[in-house]
Amino acid sequence: MDLEQAVEQCHVAADEFAKGDPEPVKVVFSHRDDVTLANPFGPAVRGWRQVSEALDYAASRFRDGEVTSF
Repeated sequence: MDLEQAVEQCHVAADEFAKGDPEPVKVVFSHRDDVTLANPFGPAVRGWRQVSEALDYAASRFRDGEVTSF
């Protein structure tokens, strides 16, 4: 995958996240033990299991949204 494709994948993932679907974002995140996520819906978390759960919770806060700019 080249950079342009990776950027497009991130844009699509962000749009889906804004609609309440965390799965495409989970694909672009690292699944390593040292992955860390800080988001406005909870404390910072570390490790894939905790990051995955935090992404699920954060995405559950959205419905029918859209990303309007990057």
